Amino acid sequence: MEKKRSRYQTLGWRLARERIGQLVRDNYRVNQEMSPRLAALIKKIETEGAELSAEMVQVRREKQDD
Repeated sequence: MEKKRSRYQTLGWRLARERIGQLVRDNYRVNQEMSPRLAALIKKIETEGAELSAEMVQVRREKQDD
C-alpha cells in the first residue's frame, strides 16, 4: 500500500537528506574513506530521496490540474 505524505513531511525529509549529505561530505573527502556500510546507507538515502522528489513533482502536477 502506498503511503501518502503531506507536503511538509516530504519537504522535511528532503531538507534532512540534504543536511545528512552535507555532513557526510564535510567528514569524508572521498568515497574510499567511507566504510562499505556507510556507502550503502548513503546510496539507500539517495534512492529514497529521488523517489520522494518524483512524488513531489507528481503532487504539484495534480494540484495544478485542480
